[in-house]
Amino acid sequence: SSTILYGDQTYKAEPTGGAWNLLRSETASSDNEINFVDGVSGVDLTTYKMYKVLGIDIDTSNNDVNPIILWSDDGGVSYETSNYNTSMNYLTYGGSVSSSGSAAEALFFNNIGNSAGESGSFEFTFVNPSSAFHKLSWGLGVVSPATGDMRLIISGSTWTSTAAVDAFQFKMSAGTFSGVVKL
Repeated sequence: SSTILYGDQTYKAEPTGGAWNLLRSETASSDNEINFVDGVSGVDLTTYKMYKVLGIDIDTSNNDVNPIILWSDDGGVSYETSNYNTSMNYLTYGGSVSSSGSAAEALFFNNIGNSAGESGSFEFTFVNPSSAFHKLSWGLGVVSPATGDMRLIISGSTWTSTAAVDAFQFKMSAGTFSGVVKL
């Protein structure tokens, strides 16, 4: 334990708590999807106020595909593909701006390419999904699409269900992917 100097010029013990806990880390190698189910392999979707998913060096088999996240309210038996209100906006290196929406997924990032060196990385944050509120989430990422430019992407979503989410799935809109995904 350490002491730190506070703004009131007093030394006090370092505060505890507030740290992020790694619940699960998966390294994909030509996988179709990764499923995170509450109560399985260290996944806990009920305890914390906020959760974060990190996608690191996501490399895809298909060209110009989108990383997506889908919610489940039946323990991962099925994953929902409707009732989302998702907005995705991106800015390219050249300065052009684009946006679109989706009703089919919580995370919607646009176009990771599959040529040598093209990949994507992101962070996706969501509020405790076991609540009776609509499921709010947002993400920030960078992808390298087939056009060769860089895209800085911001995404936000609401899943308009009050059902408790007890699992989620990460996958690409088509094909397989490799990379690291952490919760």
